[in-house]
Amino acid sequence: MSYGKYPYVGVAKARELHLEARSLLAAGIDPMAERKSKKNENNVANKNSFQTIAKLWLAHWREGKSKRHADTVERRKDMDILPALGARPVDKIEAPEVVQMVKGIQDRGALDIAKRALQTTGQIFRYAIAFGYAKRNPASEIKPRDILKSREVVNFARIDRRDLPRLLKDIEVYRGNQLTRLAMKIMALHFCKQTKCSVQSGLNSISITLGGMCPRNA
Repeated sequence: MSYGKYPYVGVAKARELHLEARSLLAAGIDPMAERKSKKNENNVANKNSFQTIAKLWLAHWREGKSKRHADTVERRKDMDILPALGARPVDKIEAPEVVQMVKGIQDRGALDIAKRALQTTGQIFRYAIAFGYAKRNPASEIKPRDILKSREVVNFARIDRRDLPRLLKDIEVYRGNQLTRLAMKIMALHFCKQTKCSVQSGLNSISITLGGMCPRNA
């Protein structure tokens, strides 16, 4: 029974392996059969690793996607997800491991990427379930709001009523494109959240649609 080539396997290591083999024999276990069994287990584990399944998922998922988007998702997978989960058997991963991975991304200040990484992880697990590599999706048991910090909401800039006259004057003397000036004037006059303008060059009329209101001409 060979334990490896010298000098890659030293004398002390060879003696250690020899003692382990003799212990197996004393217990009625064939050392060669045991070695083959462990090798097969390792091969199965590698084929069933999260990294392997993630690669299969990406090849399936990226069809029909733009190259830029697919490359971004692949980069996120390689940089943020696989270092934490890649070597683990996909059917052995538990929710706390996914949480640790996601919170690690958040801790470096990348909250949006953390949410996307959780979403991508869930997609990989769904693929694993569909093809018999796993029986459950631990990522589906986690909601971003349960584990991630909430981003502070910042309202858009606004003006007070007393500033409105100055705004209208500034729009009147705007020296940019004439259509842009007219569009800004319409929006300032109507203060609608949803305004759709249809402007045709060469015409002195602008058709606008305001939420639930009839079109007007200006």
